[in-house]
Amino acid sequence: MGMHQEQTLNLKIAVLSLADINNYGDKFFPYIFRSELKARFPNADIDLYTNTEYHCELYDTSKYSLPGLADYDAVILAGGDTIQRLDEENWNDIYDSLTLGRKPSDIIFEWLALDKPYKAYFSVGVHPQMQEHRQDILSMLTRLDYLSVRGCLSKKIIEGSLVYNYNQIRIVPDLGWLFAKYLDRMDQDIPMVGLTSGNYMVFEVFYEFDDEILRFSAKALSEFQSETNVKVMLLPIIHTKSKRALSTWNDYYPLSKIQEYAGGAFLLMPDQLSIANVGFLMNYPAAELRGI
Repeated sequence: MGMHQEQTLNLKIAVLSLADINNYGDKFFPYIFRSELKARFPNADIDLYTNTEYHCELYDTSKYSLPGLADYDAVILAGGDTIQRLDEENWNDIYDSLTLGRKPSDIIFEWLALDKPYKAYFSVGVHPQMQEHRQDILSMLTRLDYLSVRGCLSKKIIEGSLVYNYNQIRIVPDLGWLFAKYLDRMDQDIPMVGLTSGNYMVFEVFYEFDDEILRFSAKALSEFQSETNVKVMLLPIIHTKSKRALSTWNDYYPLSKIQEYAGGAFLLMPDQLSIANVGFLMNYPAAELRGI
């Protein structure tokens, strides 16, 4: 299909995501993917869906519903560590399944049973624990018209866990590599309060830490800051209303405990910064260390 043909197509496209878990990357992916689609299919009608109705500064989404997807020309799940069926282990900590009336992971797999739309996973990640649900996931993946994963590791997990045609699995770099392109177009207004020099190191957490590890982190970061004269910035990027304070999906709490154990020595950023502000802070520093 030539570029001219692509630009004149009047397609109706549904883009699915997990943006409403309010993790930084998952929140940015739909905006980027929709923008890239629009650049190629300017006449397309593109709707965004998440498990729950969601609003952020860049877009709004509608609540996912299977019957509503049947009339689309294409349904695409874009970005995120999404090839998993770990409702009990992951998603139920964020979503209320009773309120949803279904499993949170249905937005990943349920619609693959539809006949009409072109069905695609684009630049998705594969969870290592996928093997626990291998038969269920295998039956779903074979219904895709297109599958691309975001790295070699994800491809190897599928190849090692499932009987899946090697040539059908494409690798497309993580959508995160496009963050800088879109951040350059946004306004950033970050007060650099507390920075003693132009250099700082961003520290993030993405695992469930016990108190001993939080204290160890505070000590190690304090030593790093003292020895290098590089300011440590604690940057929350997950704003989910998790049911548990110390949770994979609530990073402000463990970061605040690290700040407390370090005697307030670091720069702890607010937990509701905009997409542009968080992106600027992660792209500006001389060093970035993500969890330990």
